Amino acid sequence: MKTCKDNFEIPIELRGEDVYDMFYIFDDEDEAINYVIEKYKKDKNLLISDLYEEEFMREEYGKENYLRSASIEGTLILSELMNGEYMLWDAY
Repeated sequence: MKTCKDNFEIPIELRGEDVYDMFYIFDDEDEAINYVIEKYKKDKNLLISDLYEEEFMREEYGKENYLRSASIEGTLILSELMNGEYMLWDAY
């Protein structure tokens, strides 16, 4: 897990979103899921279900058009990046 510093550039995958703040980048999905369920006391099965909600569209139209994401609480979001990393960020 890497912390996003103040001058961290918004990843291209999130540039169309209302990014307020960026907190962490995780090396992979497992690391991201484990952090969220431990830190925010989320149900692992519900989190995974939310992340994979549009899996059928992803299979048909490709990863670049349907990156995984899940709302954690309020405006806090976990999003997949094209390189396989995941970012925990806050929206306006």
